[in-house]
Amino acid sequence: MRRVATVSIAWAYALLFLLSGVEHTAAASTFASPAFQQQWQHGEAITPNFWGPLGTAQDGRQEPYKEAPGGQRLVQYFDKGRMELTNGAVTNGLLATEMIRGQIQMGNTTFENRPSPAIPIAGDPDNVGPTYAALGGKAKALLDAAPAQVGIGTQAVVSTAGDISASATNATAPAVFTLYDDATKHNVPRAFADYRVTAGLPTIGFARSEPFFTTVKIGGQPKQVMVQVFERRVLTYTATNLTGFQVEMGNVGRHYYQWRYGSANAAPPASPSSASSVTTAVPTLNWSGYEVDAKNVTAIHAAWMIPPVTAPPATGYAATWVGIGGAMTQDLIQAGTEQDIENGVPTYYAWVEMLPDDTLGVSTRRLPANPGDLFSVTITNTSGNDWTVLLENRTTSQHLSLTTTYQSCNCSAEWIEEVPEVVGVDNPAIANFGAVTFIEATATVGGAVKSVADLGAGPLSLVQNGKIVAQTQSPGSDRSSFTVAYTR
Repeated sequence: MRRVATVSIAWAYALLFLLSGVEHTAAASTFASPAFQQQWQHGEAITPNFWGPLGTAQDGRQEPYKEAPGGQRLVQYFDKGRMELTNGAVTNGLLATEMIRGQIQMGNTTFENRPSPAIPIAGDPDNVGPTYAALGGKAKALLDAAPAQVGIGTQAVVSTAGDISASATNATAPAVFTLYDDATKHNVPRAFADYRVTAGLPTIGFARSEPFFTTVKIGGQPKQVMVQVFERRVLTYTATNLTGFQVEMGNVGRHYYQWRYGSANAAPPASPSSASSVTTAVPTLNWSGYEVDAKNVTAIHAAWMIPPVTAPPATGYAATWVGIGGAMTQDLIQAGTEQDIENGVPTYYAWVEMLPDDTLGVSTRRLPANPGDLFSVTITNTSGNDWTVLLENRTTSQHLSLTTTYQSCNCSAEWIEEVPEVVGVDNPAIANFGAVTFIEATATVGGAVKSVADLGAGPLSLVQNGKIVAQTQSPGSDRSSFTVAYTR
């Protein structure tokens, strides 16, 4: 990719594409099961945003579960949680518990260990913290069994880094403990105890932490909130909210999905079988990820969470993309997201490029591209030299569908994290993107859709100044996901 100044796509694409425009489309096309729809409708009747809208849910998928028939069960993720069809009954996962413990449940007594996610528990997605990882680390004392203290007020304060201190002010009535969960040995303040009566214990679960105060950004404004982790949900109390909306459920379902299936904010999986670094990766000067040479490559696809970029370095560039061609030839059709930081200021946008033409940046007014958004790209050779490029922001439920003509060799497929060429900058540095996990990494070769692992794609690692700065890891157990980690 060659980075140029972002241009308004309304003009630039008029030369190359027939625009179908941006539409708000549901990430989930429908409820994965009538039983899921029934439970969703029941919850939304209790309180608004009980599960979150279908438009921001994920499509149903099969997940491994040891005791389920065939070792798989149907699940569907919503903003606030997950529904599971287990042996004919609808259950709801202990998602909050799994994240703070760093364990993904794969059966009744079977777990896969994974570092707790560095995803903010509450507030806007770009909050620094506190995170689930911090709560399971520095703030772990809040997870320990506590004595019953009914009548005492919440005093714990947790910083963005996870440090615990005590509040110097007396707790107001909503923060006073009125209940003690003997099953898990934690106190519950009035605001959350009352809300749990309305929402139901099966939905919320027992408390898994003591409640605490923290300051987070909500709608871009810093606010003090009270937070408590329960078995299935995270509850927050914001005193300045309108009556009836002071207690809210956190986006546990969304956070868990990011953690399990790929997120720039989530720590890479710890299991060597699913995310070990590839020691045989071919070193390159600008690409990391996977590439495969093959005949008749007619489509490529992947999704990823747009990674936030941070200093140092104060100025750096990173592009996440998929493409066809370009490995051994001069032709390359590619599309993805750009994550740059210049003098400490980050910028993000989507783009499309067809060599030898310059990169065409997509205006964020037409298709947002924010750090933490789940983004996907599908490039398809429909016939002859006719192509479609589909860019989707699943978080905002928007997409941009483009058509063009392009002569390609159809001879390679790539899933890449790159330091792009930058006009006017010699030897640009790779931006500190933390880690990016590609999911759904597939290509259509010879008419068959195959995963990155099944295609036998080769790993690449990016080297600058003699040092690996972007390390590719092995594909996960699903054979269609992998992580590239910043290592400088």
